[in-house]
Amino acid sequence: MKSFRNFEFLTGRAITIEMYPFSFLEYLEYLEIEKPTDTDLIDYMQIGGFPQALELHKISNSAYENYLKGLYTTILEKDIKPRNQIYNEVAFDNLTRFLSDSVGSLTMRNEATRERELSAFIKLKNHHPKMVITLDPEEPTYNGIVQKNATKWLMER
Repeated sequence: MKSFRNFEFLTGRAITIEMYPFSFLEYLEYLEIEKPTDTDLIDYMQIGGFPQALELHKISNSAYENYLKGLYTTILEKDIKPRNQIYNEVAFDNLTRFLSDSVGSLTMRNEATRERELSAFIKLKNHHPKMVITLDPEEPTYNGIVQKNATKWLMER
């Protein structure tokens, strides 16, 4: 516990530089993409918007992977675990791997799957517009639920 207090004490003296990942629009500007496609959005979701990661991804895949592993270690191992007193590290590691693999993953869907997924919105009894953002190229309306293509939606200003 004493070392944890020292950690907080020393952290307070550090200089903090807040750096956020690129938004999708910033990512497109950075890579000089003028007419984005769904493939560009998929790349953004899979590669991410960290400027340094994008530069390293251009150089080599191993440099990019090492950078991401370093971020993982710094954020999870040296920040989240100590601050939240994680006792079951194996379960925590399995959960973070599962969540990391799930973000940005692509799914194939058919009409029955779409109907099953959108039916939950029909049960919502309110007067707010209902919208689902997908990578599907078509933008149909299903029982009042508007489906929007993610790339087109992100490009709207």
